[in-house]
Amino acid sequence: MDENMYGVATSEYFVNNHWGGTGEDYANGEVWETGWGSQGFFENAEDESGMIIQTSATCENPGNADIAISKIFTVNESLTGQEELNFTFEFNTFGIDDLENGAEIWFCYTNALGRLPMMKIGMNQSGYSVGFASSDSGLFMGIVPDNDTGVTIEKNKSYVLKLSMRPNKQGNSRLACVLESNGERKVAIVENWELAAIERMQSTGVVSIFVKQDMRAKTPVQLLNLKRVKIDGYREDVKLNTTFVPNDGAKDIRVDQTFSAEFESAVNEIMPEQISVTGEGFNGSVENLKMENDGKKVAFNIAGLKSNSTYTITLSNVYEQGTETAFDYTWSFTTGDSIAFGRARLKNGGDLTLGQNTVVVPYTNSENTAFDVCAVVAVCQGANNRYKIVDAFIEEFTQIDGLNGNLEFDVTLDSNTDRFIKIFMLKDKQTLIPMATEQLLYTAN
Repeated sequence: MDENMYGVATSEYFVNNHWGGTGEDYANGEVWETGWGSQGFFENAEDESGMIIQTSATCENPGNADIAISKIFTVNESLTGQEELNFTFEFNTFGIDDLENGAEIWFCYTNALGRLPMMKIGMNQSGYSVGFASSDSGLFMGIVPDNDTGVTIEKNKSYVLKLSMRPNKQGNSRLACVLESNGERKVAIVENWELAAIERMQSTGVVSIFVKQDMRAKTPVQLLNLKRVKIDGYREDVKLNTTFVPNDGAKDIRVDQTFSAEFESAVNEIMPEQISVTGEGFNGSVENLKMENDGKKVAFNIAGLKSNSTYTITLSNVYEQGTETAFDYTWSFTTGDSIAFGRARLKNGGDLTLGQNTVVVPYTNSENTAFDVCAVVAVCQGANNRYKIVDAFIEEFTQIDGLNGNLEFDVTLDSNTDRFIKIFMLKDKQTLIPMATEQLLYTAN
């Protein structure tokens, strides 16, 4: 694994205490928490001392004697699937000549859903062995990693163990185990580590070191001298999931609608110069720009759009808050007919004037009472096609003299093809008013 591959700085702080442990042989020091980064040196690490990892002196059931030696807290509720969590352990091995029946040290990630073993070191009189998490068994394949790299551990030697996890949203994780000593570097990788799905990694967890021993011991046997531990994390800057309004590729879009892009997390404020609109003959501008939803949404209008035309919107150099990589976001749409449905006017029968952009709808109000008229205008491409509602309004009208009258509507339609226009009216918002003149053929200029 390449270090610092994502370039995200991690915070660090240092402690001079041991971790909290079990047994009287261990100091009851602090356990420290971390969001993205921390590291700790043990007392007097410079003069070869550190935290001694050893067997228990009170083991009554060999083979079933897990002991929680120490824990490192990690808080991962905000994982999104673009992170890498790194755990680094520096330790020295002890001689093991008197360890007859063997013991194992497990490096695990543990949370409320259980323990995720990442690496184990086994030891007995014959020597040391190394095992890694396996995509086949979910635990360990004996002493053979998925990628057999010939990793070995010897007694009385210094090592650096790096365990890197990349949880993702496909139900598994990638685990890389790197063992270094004296300039040599051995790697074992598990590509599909199902035990570490992101749903599991998002809960608060700890990195734990356990000792599992196979013998009854009267006195503790020293296994490792743990000198330094570091936790850090990197997040890869990636393009945010985004919801566009209208959707990319949408058709029949009104020219006066509000356009927006909503991101999965907050972004830096988007300025007018970051928004460009392209399309045949476009010479308009972006208006009414505003940020909404705590920086997750940008909304605006576009002046100068024409009907039945295709446009592309580009948001340039958009930064997710707290990141250093900018991305562009682009989507396209096609406008439909642009229709302006003017306010209605009450006309007497002798005052009718029919023109290219005027629809006159006769009606009767013989009761001489006021009522609400809900007027709906719809257009279609042919007399036998389905009509599409494009505008509506509600207004109160009163026929004073009790005679038949007319409502006159100004309808301005911007279209490059012939259209039929139909007006529907509802009295008091619910009763359809019969109309003698319902259609007007609008001939495109």
